[in-house]
Amino acid sequence: MRKLLSLRSLIGIALLVFIFTSCEEDPNNPGGGGGIDPGSTGPSIELIADSGFVSTDAEVSASSTFVVKVSATAGDNPLNGFFVEEDGLNIDNDRFTVNGQAAAANPIFVTDADNQGFTWEVAVRAHDYPETRSYTFLVSDTDQLTASVTVNITTGGGLPPVVEIGGSGMFEGLEAGSIVSIPLTIAQGTFVLSSVAVYQDNELITDLSRLSYGDLNNQFTDNPYPFPIEDQNGVVTTIFVKAQETEGTATYTLVVADEFGETTSQSFTISTNPIGEPLTAELTGVLLNAAGPAGTGGLDLDDGTGTGSSSALAEIKDNGIDLAQPTESNWRKTISGVNGTVVRWLNPGIDGVAEGFTYAGVTNKDQITALAGAGTAFQNMNDDGELESWTLEVGEVFIAVGVNNNYLIEVTEISEDPASNDDFYRFNIKY
Repeated sequence: MRKLLSLRSLIGIALLVFIFTSCEEDPNNPGGGGGIDPGSTGPSIELIADSGFVSTDAEVSASSTFVVKVSATAGDNPLNGFFVEEDGLNIDNDRFTVNGQAAAANPIFVTDADNQGFTWEVAVRAHDYPETRSYTFLVSDTDQLTASVTVNITTGGGLPPVVEIGGSGMFEGLEAGSIVSIPLTIAQGTFVLSSVAVYQDNELITDLSRLSYGDLNNQFTDNPYPFPIEDQNGVVTTIFVKAQETEGTATYTLVVADEFGETTSQSFTISTNPIGEPLTAELTGVLLNAAGPAGTGGLDLDDGTGTGSSSALAEIKDNGIDLAQPTESNWRKTISGVNGTVVRWLNPGIDGVAEGFTYAGVTNKDQITALAGAGTAFQNMNDDGELESWTLEVGEVFIAVGVNNNYLIEVTEISEDPASNDDFYRFNIKY
């Protein structure tokens, strides 16, 4: 077909025409060149439909290469030029090859071997960003007549993001309405990350109070939730989801999108049990360094009050100081169960603890009872021959299986005083 030429194409053809007309004088018109013969038949061009070749509008990845098989035939005059255009402008010659060979220029001069017609395989590197652009393949002859064929190439967002959910992706035996922590590793693909959306059973969750990003207190402001700037190139984080309020299994899907809408999704399931017996109490307790003032070093988990480390009211005690260490750093920061209480560490996904376990997700006594046989037992012994924890850290959660009650305790603060023995832990307690 014929095409109205762009200025840039006309310049290219003019150069080709100059090559032809300046080499030999017209004997009938010395010193002058010939013009376009209105009776001439121009060239023709088409894209051959063949396996592995683009011949019609197509979608490809951004910056990827697509290949066309171009068939051109001369009319009344020899072919002399071949052009590759993007949205009406010649592309840089380093963006395409012909029959596997780098293009020396754009337009390409058609030699005598091909000036009556050719079939070429032309590989073109598509544009960088997701959008639709037209690619035109144009052939010209010595009489400045042309023919062209155009395809519209739509580029996708390149490589999509990569999302990995820690663990098996199945969170089972949880209380209805409990909080589940979903560990995530997210990497960008070709483009930076934009947002993460959370669905339950294919429905977008609209109750934003059920969703938090990175920290339980950082609730979603929207769903999809926009990634903070510092996380847009990739992040290891946690999304907290409040489980369904009913008994049963629900499928949750995370959809991560980049700035051009390319997405990746990962799903996980949450299985919930019926709501159990209400908690007796939720409280805060402070346990002091056993080497501090007399009458301290123990903690009554029933009401959160401090006791002496040998008090019959205590369920746990501090193990004091290590005299072999410097005064400013000799607090052991370890605890033991007393008066028949057994204490174990609750680490999600280990020793019978559910992968999505959180302190906040425990909302009734039945859940605590179910944890009584779970958790990692202490291995060390203190000076009194009692099992002793390792050095405590903020955020750790323990189950204390007592004579009369089972207690869930969470370390929320550890305060060290290098000048004295006024050190202490602060715990959240529920039972």
